Amino acid sequence: YEDDKGKPFDEKWEQEYEGLKKKYGDLLAELRGDNYLIALVGPSAVGKTYAIEKLISEFGPKLKRVKNVTTRPPRDDQDKKYYYLVAKEQFLERMRNSDFLEHDEYLDNYYGSSLDEIKQVLGQANGIFAITPRGAEELYKCRFEINVLFVILQPESDAVLKQNLERRGILDKQKQLRYIEKAKEFNLPESIPHRILNMTSTKADMQIILDLFGPI
Repeated sequence: YEDDKGKPFDEKWEQEYEGLKKKYGDLLAELRGDNYLIALVGPSAVGKTYAIEKLISEFGPKLKRVKNVTTRPPRDDQDKKYYYLVAKEQFLERMRNSDFLEHDEYLDNYYGSSLDEIKQVLGQANGIFAITPRGAEELYKCRFEINVLFVILQPESDAVLKQNLERRGILDKQKQLRYIEKAKEFNLPESIPHRILNMTSTKADMQIILDLFGPI
């Protein structure tokens, strides 16, 4: 539909499609269906896992988790709920085979997602997962195939991120600084519609999350 800079190949596409809809109906909307994919964009330790767990707990079978693929070492046994954990060599082989819709490297680990996995989940319920900014830009190109909502989770302050890192046992000051600096890269261009949630690492976060996603 568009080039790498977001410019449509056919400037009159939107106008022409409106005419086609009158004759054939909104076929792209039928393709997308009613379910939405919620794509959370946020740095490590901002609270993405917390948000996903709380939302799935709140909405039950209406919301399912989309699993990404990563080379990141598991933090605990719960990580298997969120990721397909693979060796770096396996990941690179899948990259060469074009298995991923998008892939990215973050803090020395690889992450990727599959459009087939996304569509499989959306065929059953709404979906939710975490993704990097670069991944979000690639996913946005699929907006005619899937309903997608982008939400940036950002720490209210560096102190919030530092507190969350310490809860994970990351106490080295230089390592904390690296995480905090990388967190500043988690934003999206204005051309991609998105919402922003400021995470405080307090109980207030839950209400902020529900206020945003409840109506959806």
